[in-house]
Amino acid sequence: MTGVAAAVLALGMVGCSNDAEPVDQPPAGEKATGGDQGPASSDGGGTATDSDEATDDQSEVGASDGGGADAPEARGSAGRPPAVLYIVDGVEEAVDTSQTPWTLTGDGLAGVLAGHEVISDRTAPSCDGELAYTDGSSVNCTASFDMEGLDGEQELTVMAVRAPVGFDPAGSPALLVSIGAPPSAQALETFTDQDNHLVGVGQGSMFGTDELSAAELGEAVQTTANSDAGYAPLDSPITVTECEGALPAGSPDPVGCDVVWEHSTDAGFDAEAMAVWFVDSDPGLLVALEIGDQSTEGESD
Repeated sequence: MTGVAAAVLALGMVGCSNDAEPVDQPPAGEKATGGDQGPASSDGGGTATDSDEATDDQSEVGASDGGGADAPEARGSAGRPPAVLYIVDGVEEAVDTSQTPWTLTGDGLAGVLAGHEVISDRTAPSCDGELAYTDGSSVNCTASFDMEGLDGEQELTVMAVRAPVGFDPAGSPALLVSIGAPPSAQALETFTDQDNHLVGVGQGSMFGTDELSAAELGEAVQTTANSDAGYAPLDSPITVTECEGALPAGSPDPVGCDVVWEHSTDAGFDAEAMAVWFVDSDPGLLVALEIGDQSTEGESD
């Protein structure tokens, strides 16, 4: 394997409290809209207003050239976010959602990986077996990449995750791919919890290289969840009321926050956020929102 093996997803869960004042967020109608947005300054302290300079099409950022900043190999050292893929498009069509739990065959999973723009067609992806949409579910795969610093065959840990879709409590099947060593047991528990729906968006080439304070993290979580340009946008905006603490640079553990629906502040739920390198975009934030059991609360009258 190349140097990307150092980009290990070793994540964990931390708690948070419920009684702080809401974090300031942009006025209505001023959501962040791009793959290079939010807290993107070199000191990790940007705000959601940085998104004014972002592009509107995240999918155009960094396919074969590794994105708009350093390649994952260069970002695998201490203080750099780990490399991942968050795949939403094309997953539902491959998953058998007619049974419980939802399932994706090994061949079907390999086919989804083969269809992703950053995965090379030099060798066909292969996977060890079937992926079931249950808590803690993952499958080992291999695939080749044609990116600077991520060239050749890589070991992957593919996790069964869910993306938000409208106000459906079940969400939609998606895949979270850790490039390199597998995630920690806590990470697997957090991101494959079938009540958690994942959102993510690139926030700039330097995002995650410096510590975010609790307040800055709250702004970044809001920017991520409320962005129209994210991998899986929400249909109703959220407000962060408090984050448990700072997010250190290159942290292997997610940090917990309390969030509410913007229009319904009595419908609170948990979020877990971690800085990652989206290899098909930019460094940014991956957020697990615990809305699977109450997502209909997000629907306004």
